[in-house]
Parts: sequence; C-alpha cells; structure tokens
Amino acid sequence: DFSLAYELNFKDSVNIDSPQDWLIAEYLLSGMVRWRGVESLKPNVLILTPLHDLPLVVNELKSFGNLIYESSGDTKLVGEKIQVADYIFTNPNKNTVFLGEDLLKNAQRLRAISTASTGLTHIDQKYLKRIGIALISLREEKELLRELPSTAELAVGLTFLGLRNLFSAVLSTLRGEWDYEKYVGKQLGGKKVGVVGMGGSVICMQNLWEG
Repeated sequence: DFSLAYELNFKDSVNIDSPQDWLIAEYLLSGMVRWRGVESLKPNVLILTPLHDLPLVVNELKSFGNLIYESSGDTKLVGEKIQVADYIFTNPNKNTVFLGEDLLKNAQRLRAISTASTGLTHIDQKYLKRIGIALISLREEKELLRELPSTAELAVGLTFLGLRNLFSAVLSTLRGEWDYEKYVGKQLGGKKVGVVGMGGSVICMQNLWEG
C-alpha cells in the first residue's frame, strides 16, 4: 500500500495508489484519452491556415499532436487558443494574423512555429529569437523547393498572359467581339528569357523555360 506521484509534462500530476490509477496513468501516457479535463501527452498544435484541401498534411499533423483550428483571422480568438498551444502551424497566404509580441506573450507553452512558406513577414523573427521559440520555414529547403513548381508555373503562365494579351483577348471574346488584331501580342519563339535571382522558385522557373 503506497502512493506514487508520476510527473507528467503539464502542471497536474496523477497520484497512483490503486490499480485503477495505474490504468488512468497508462491511458494518459499513451496520449489516447483525456481525464478530468487534463490534456493528453500529445502536444497541442494550433492551425492558423485552412487545411481542408490538404488531407495528407492533416493526417501527418494528427499523428504528431492534438489539432486546434483557428483560421478565421480573428486576433482575439487566436489569442485565446494560443495560450494552450505547444506548436503553431501557419501559412501567410490565408493567414492575416501577425505573430508578434502582442500575441506570443501569452503563449507560455509555445515551443516552435512552423510556416509553410519562404516569406516570413507574418512573423516577428527578432521576438522569437529573444524568447527562445524555434522558427521552421521553407526558406532554406532548397532541394524541396525545386520539387514544388507551383509558383514557377504561375510565373510562366503570367508571362504568357502578358506576352500574348490573353486576358484582354478573353474579355473581348466574352463580350461577343472577334477583333483579334488588337490582341496579337508577341511570340516567344526566338526570344531570350532573363531570369533574375537564385531562389528555389527561380531555379524551378529556369528549368521550365529550358524545357
């Protein structure tokens, strides 16, 4: 007949002094259930960007921790949920919340912020460094970026759009017009394409042009 306090990674602990308590502790340690409102051992991941069209990403995140969604862009709601977040997953394309001192000062449990982007204008990097929170981004993932052609393909598409006056031509056609002479534009054949920069998207775009 003895009592044992098993230290968990949150402020509460479980007093183990009966077979039932051992079972409770086992469940808590496996991260399978919640008991008396105490969260499981899996970390809380606050999601600040819509993921409904990315099921593989959702499954990967679920295997890592408990997901808390708040992609509304409401700073007040983010401020409330950030207090229980161990990690934040974000993307500036759909997230209008700036992750700076005003929000992060309440994130006492936060260990790291992961952003699915190369741009970091939505995050106060200096403040993160000051308080010791890790920042994970795609900025240095050069090899991965070479395999993600979406931005490069968009750039190439916009180039053709301007070169051949396609946008204006389509609008003219939708109005029932058929005066092609104003929208002839220029052909790409025989011309040189200049690519400025050495980022992942630029290298990918260069590969697309070289064909």
